[in-house]
Amino acid sequence: MRLGVFGGSFNPIHNGHLQIAQEAIRDGGLTQLFLMVAANPPHKKLSYAVPPEIRLEMAKLAAEDIPGLQASSLEIDRGGKSYTSDTVAQLKSQYPGAQITWLIGGDMLLTLDTWHEAAWLMQNVRFLVAGRPDSPGIAEAARRLQAEYGAEIVLLPEAGPNISSSQIRERMEAGLPIEGMTPPKVIQYIYEKGLYMPQDMVHMIDKLRLALDDHRFRHTMGVVRTAALLAERHGVDPGKARLAALLHDCAKGRADALAQAYGMDVGDLPASVRHGPVGAEHARRSYGIADPQVLQAISRHTVCGAGMTDLDKVIYLADKTEPGRQYDGLEDIRKAAEESLDLGMATCLAHTAAYLAQRGEPMHPASLAAWEEIDKTIKRR
Repeated sequence: MRLGVFGGSFNPIHNGHLQIAQEAIRDGGLTQLFLMVAANPPHKKLSYAVPPEIRLEMAKLAAEDIPGLQASSLEIDRGGKSYTSDTVAQLKSQYPGAQITWLIGGDMLLTLDTWHEAAWLMQNVRFLVAGRPDSPGIAEAARRLQAEYGAEIVLLPEAGPNISSSQIRERMEAGLPIEGMTPPKVIQYIYEKGLYMPQDMVHMIDKLRLALDDHRFRHTMGVVRTAALLAERHGVDPGKARLAALLHDCAKGRADALAQAYGMDVGDLPASVRHGPVGAEHARRSYGIADPQVLQAISRHTVCGAGMTDLDKVIYLADKTEPGRQYDGLEDIRKAAEESLDLGMATCLAHTAAYLAQRGEPMHPASLAAWEEIDKTIKRR
């Protein structure tokens, strides 16, 4: 059995890790490759206090659809410092006769002889090395370690995409999208757990998780993901977009009760859209939101209105196109929204009008006003 191990904190795991892992399975002739999630890495202090169990769950989600790849909790279960030598000894005991191959980055090869029990490791483990653009001298280090320790070192031909966990953490902190940097299942998990976000956002997410049912909460975090994408593409403030997206449905399912509690008269609105304006008031009173632009975007995400801002449009479109949505015409709206916010709005409102006409229902006057105004803007270009 050719057993491979790819150790790391995976905080979080990303597509660079996964591409290297698949290359190692293929070019290293591995039967199985474990993503060995470190409980307490000895070589570095983790940024953000993400428990090992959470990092393990992300690794499991990332490995689900990749043959031969499996996340392992061995080091987490053992606890303490995650020394490679201890893990190798445990694997040799559990898998007698297996050849152990350890996958490392080129930067780690440069310091391999400083590892705990390095000489023993290089006598008992084959190393696969994935280079990095910022790690020169890999070939020289491999020759030196082979000469001094008799190490078996194989350099993989590709380095993988230039993605880092720190980039993902920084973008999450700033409200920027991380699509394409880690698998969609991991992205949704990161958002739903509120990982790598400012603490005030984490508190709001925790509060929403209790206030909304599971389906509505997943939808909400999908809207936050999509709003980040649209905001970055169209130059909208990412912080405002994240906040409005997070709270856009905060009154969903209890709009009438909240309207009564706040003394609001929303009887002229269909029941299905009242949560927009009521949600804006709830966001102000219960979540402490004072930004009028954010509150307007929350209020208008159901029926729109004349004079919509780009932030209003981002939230409206994110609500209609988040990853959990499924309906005919969705891809047309997504493509239009990627091209421009106005084109996305016009395409989405036209779809809504057709849907309502099939049901024999009129379009709300505020939606008609927004559509007519946006259509005139598009025609003037």
